[in-house]
Amino acid sequence: MSTENDLILAQNELIEMLNMAQTGQIFNFKEQLTAHLVGLLLNQTEYLWQQLYRMDVDERKVNALFDLNNPKEIAPALADLIIERQLQKIATRKKYANRKQ
Repeated sequence: MSTENDLILAQNELIEMLNMAQTGQIFNFKEQLTAHLVGLLLNQTEYLWQQLYRMDVDERKVNALFDLNNPKEIAPALADLIIERQLQKIATRKKYANRKQ
């Protein structure tokens, strides 16, 4: 499976995170995402930046993480930023979906 397909799969899993968080499964997801991010940091940094931009992760926070200069330190914090942003998107969509009803 290509890295692009892996990331698309990860993005699809992010959509289900709100339910996972309620059951405590979010930690397992974060571990998997962190491992995937280490691989991207080591082998496909430019591609990772493109995907972070598409996900609209705060660039200033990402830049601050890259100052750590160690993929195994960057990846868990980056996973937190991705999860945080996706949860924000889910909350916003729920908020506006309720207004339409």
